[in-house]
Amino acid sequence: MADTIYVVAIDFGTAYSGYSFCVKSVTENIRSVFWGVEHGLRTQKTPTCILFDESQKFINFGYDAVMTYKRMNKSEAKMNYFFENFKMELYNKTITRTMKVSAKNGKPLSALKVFSESLRYMKDHVLKTIQEHSSKITVTVSDITWILTVPAIWDAGAKQFMREAAMQAGLVPEFNSENLILALEPEAASVWCKQLPQEGFLTEGLSEDTLQCSPGLQYIVVDCGGGTIDMTVHEVLENEGLKEIHKASGGNMGEINIDYILLVGGYASCKFLQRRVQEQFSSRCTVLCPIESQLAIAKGAVLFGNDPKIITSRVSARTYGIATAVDFIPLKHPKEKRKVNRKGDYVYCDDVFHSFVKKGQSVDCNDISEYVFVPIDDDQEEMRFNFYSTENENVMYIDDAGVKKIGSFDVPMPNTFLGRNRSVRFNVKFGLTELQATATDLSSNQTQCIRLDFLTE
Repeated sequence: MADTIYVVAIDFGTAYSGYSFCVKSVTENIRSVFWGVEHGLRTQKTPTCILFDESQKFINFGYDAVMTYKRMNKSEAKMNYFFENFKMELYNKTITRTMKVSAKNGKPLSALKVFSESLRYMKDHVLKTIQEHSSKITVTVSDITWILTVPAIWDAGAKQFMREAAMQAGLVPEFNSENLILALEPEAASVWCKQLPQEGFLTEGLSEDTLQCSPGLQYIVVDCGGGTIDMTVHEVLENEGLKEIHKASGGNMGEINIDYILLVGGYASCKFLQRRVQEQFSSRCTVLCPIESQLAIAKGAVLFGNDPKIITSRVSARTYGIATAVDFIPLKHPKEKRKVNRKGDYVYCDDVFHSFVKKGQSVDCNDISEYVFVPIDDDQEEMRFNFYSTENENVMYIDDAGVKKIGSFDVPMPNTFLGRNRSVRFNVKFGLTELQATATDLSSNQTQCIRLDFLTE
């Protein structure tokens, strides 16, 4: 992890947002703030609402934005831009850098601006709060490892969008900065709940030991947020780490033989919800809700930021692969996919789906998959990799039904004197919250970190 002083986790929720922080490695003293005190309130999170004036200039965020907007007359409200529940715009949609979101009055504004200005406000609030507790030194963004929570069911494009918004907000100076880590919301909550003692839960049923003291124990984390219900299934390991045993989902988990259901998120504190879940599942397992259910994600994200390897493996939600060319076999490949290179000495089948990881496959977070590819043409000066994903476990071609292009990158191969006797080694990690990859042109032995672009303009 980066050489920083503090770890700060921003829980950017659909309805409410907040943050928690600690001095790095001092996880027994995780702090949070109360919101709305100046309005006669005292809550653990603030509304995820933002207000811009008619010139699209930032005015307020959170309770301040809500109160300012409510005091406006109809004509003022019609001129200004007030946004709420805009996080939902990143779920299950094609994400672009130029996409817009609609304000309360229907007026559109750049989504990247709405998200980045929200995160900028949170960043400034964090710096002010920490500075008040650190009078002897001046705290800057570079002193902080930032953890930004995202729904587990978001696709790679939505995650990249949040990383770009965070960069634009000034949390980090560059896209691939190690000072910014994305944490999956139900995972963060799981990390928090597994170390809580019995008195840390509202409902009874936990033994005297914490969950992490019971290797082999399995439980479902149900993140009941303001916009989505996000679920994941974890198993406790011998080293107190966590193994995901079912892909993150917003729906049916099927027939999974579990010990606990953990209810987290703002809606988890609802007595009606707790009662209904108890009625439905208490005969099969124990239902638990942490006392600070609203802060479970933020505080767990702080723990995760201090030790990202606490999640040892994840289950791939989709099948991922790239487009490749292979030797053309007449009895195997469709004739319309037969191609010949420019020199005419290589006949190949185009658009073959080369699978890296399949839907439902368990992937260790430390596993590195290595692949070697060769160029099609002698004078080829770069190799393009197009990434695809699908819900199907087995596909043959990138134009099969359900296959979607999700990103691409180019690897320079400037030394052409060896013709087609050149190769590129591609290493990829699929077990992290974000895909990480490197590519090496073996002719020049130059390695570059790959920034996969999952967004369109």
